[in-house]
Amino acid sequence: MAQSDSVIISTFMRLYAPLANLPIALQIFVSLLLATVSWVAYNFFLRHRGIPGPLYARLGIPYYLAWRALKLDWIWHVQDLHNKYGPVVRITPNQIDISSPSALQSIYSFSASNYLKPRHFYDGFVLFKGNPSIFSDCDPHSHAARRRVLSGAYALNYLVKLEECVDPMIDLLIKSMRRKVRNGEISQDMTQTLHMFAMDAVGELAFGEHFGLLQKMADPTRFLRGASNLSQWGGAFAYMPPGVMGHVRNFLKRYYNEPGPEVIGIHTKARINRRFALLAEGKEGERPDMLAKFIDAKNPDGTRCTPMQVTFNSSSVIAAGSDTTALALAATLRYLVANPRCYARVQAEVDEAFETGKLKEPCMYGTAVKLNYLQACAKEALRLHPPIGMSLPRVVPKGGDVIDGRFYPGGTTVSISAYVLHRDPKIWGADANEYRPERWTDGKGGEEERKNLERNFFTFGGGSRICIGKNISLMEITKALPRLLWHFNFKASARPEGWVGRDSDGSTGPDIPWYVTSSWFLNAEHLLLDVNLRRPEEDFDDDD
Repeated sequence: MAQSDSVIISTFMRLYAPLANLPIALQIFVSLLLATVSWVAYNFFLRHRGIPGPLYARLGIPYYLAWRALKLDWIWHVQDLHNKYGPVVRITPNQIDISSPSALQSIYSFSASNYLKPRHFYDGFVLFKGNPSIFSDCDPHSHAARRRVLSGAYALNYLVKLEECVDPMIDLLIKSMRRKVRNGEISQDMTQTLHMFAMDAVGELAFGEHFGLLQKMADPTRFLRGASNLSQWGGAFAYMPPGVMGHVRNFLKRYYNEPGPEVIGIHTKARINRRFALLAEGKEGERPDMLAKFIDAKNPDGTRCTPMQVTFNSSSVIAAGSDTTALALAATLRYLVANPRCYARVQAEVDEAFETGKLKEPCMYGTAVKLNYLQACAKEALRLHPPIGMSLPRVVPKGGDVIDGRFYPGGTTVSISAYVLHRDPKIWGADANEYRPERWTDGKGGEEERKNLERNFFTFGGGSRICIGKNISLMEITKALPRLLWHFNFKASARPEGWVGRDSDGSTGPDIPWYVTSSWFLNAEHLLLDVNLRRPEEDFDDDD
């Protein structure tokens, strides 16, 4: 039993003893009142004393952040708390949010493997009941074993062998956009288009077949919406009592007439069943893909993974690779159109690479990754707009630990947010909130400054729990972005009357070109950009 629980129980029993002879109804009422008073007093006067935070956290009100997640403004609320209280803030009765480079190493480095994920938080992201994914698996031994089984499929050297799977999807993306321009549809919703591309590209990598989203330029089964709801609703469920998650999920589906995350399972199972049917007939897949790796993988005891295990492992690819890619590409375009100097410089770099033959279509990852300023533009967008908007919670190990000179009891939840850390002027300078790709290429402090920035770049997490889909996203971004800049000019579209956008920093206004929401993902919608062809006479076979 945790020390906090024993303090509450002992206090309650001392207060309750004189009431044993009262009528039962009065006993119940007084018991609830005493329990509430004891809980509030313990949280306000004893628990995490000396750590500043909002009144709801100090009074022991546990589920307020679930409301902020449902309001889709979670991270801006937490950023406001840091602005008010400083780098160490108590954001729930037992969660301390920290913004500090040294805390980053203490909590998330490979040497901090005893800082475990809190199960109650990550249960909100379980797709198959009772069967956590590699992301939501909180058991360190189980996670390590699964990661060893799956790491080969996510390794960059293996994904590069599959990069030809992504090329047809980039072709289809460009053809779809060109077709729209030729049909007079200059203003295009790039967030929607890029989400379709990213999901189709992940389908090709993972299963050897896309989901047909770009071909139709539509999502008739609302697959993308269901996948988005897994993360957006999961961010709220993470701060709710475990027993109510399922009820709230069903309510949200009915109230908003929205698909739930089960659509991921439906699409995943269909493709896996087809693959196992082919194998049963003695046929292999048409070409290598990640699914082949998952099927060939062996458990630590040497046994083959069951079809159900393959399903669990494969479903993680969709969440791990698609949203990050789409949001990174959208954020890069958003910041480039708002910063003409940066846009002109990266455009010149891309044009020079194509015109001199360094780059050819389709772009090879090994060549495109050498476009230093393009890489800096994408990385700076990921700094200001990290796809994961929430802090990543970990539990202080038994016996407690010292972080930044402060002792935290065992069982305390501590967390760091990439969003908050990436906007800390003590790390990034006075221009921390500005889009400046040059900080990654032209740093005045030289190599040492660049290494310091890299150490504090937390977009994909860190240590043994770093995002397993990181390499998928980086490969797709590196291959797609130069081709988009080669074929098209982008600028912000005129907004419809009455439009009020919301930016990555939470600011709102009629001139903001997209609408950002914050739950688990720092999601974005309605990035309307005017798209014009840079090479209208080029033979690109638009009718395929």
